[in-house]
Amino acid sequence: MVARPGDKVTVEMSMTIPAKNNSPYAFDNPLLLQVGVRQPLNRPSLDHVDLITGQINNVIPPGGPGYAVPNAAGVAGAAIVYNPTTVISQKIHRSDMKSRRLDDGSTRLTFTTTFTAGNTPGYIRARGTNIPVATPNVNRQRRQPAPRLQQRSGHLHGPCLPGASPGGPRRQEG
Repeated sequence: MVARPGDKVTVEMSMTIPAKNNSPYAFDNPLLLQVGVRQPLNRPSLDHVDLITGQINNVIPPGGPGYAVPNAAGVAGAAIVYNPTTVISQKIHRSDMKSRRLDDGSTRLTFTTTFTAGNTPGYIRARGTNIPVATPNVNRQRRQPAPRLQQRSGHLHGPCLPGASPGGPRRQEG
């Protein structure tokens, strides 16, 4: 997608919450217990979706300078892809989404929002979570979202959604 600086970009996202979760663990999520929420690990409930944005520059091959930084969390031998321009631009709470129950027992959630295209190429990615905002002992700082574990993305130039796969060449962000 191509957008000129100042253009309004409409993002519509739909997600399906399956009728059954495959986690074998039925005990309550310890992160949620500390805020008084009893939610078994095998029955999570979406709290909100973070829409994360950042800038993109040129391509850096895997292993090249600037591709990744050491993992500050202390995981031996691990490195993370880091973009200092990354921010959580919007939080969409489940209560602000349209919800529709499907015939198979799953639930379809949908929301629409807008962004204004910036002057540099960029991306938008989404991260859903069952952990409420401001839960203690959870690193959800505004400037440094957690590393990508799963993402769905497309391509955009202006603000752009990257299509690079996690193991292949990526664009330098920053």
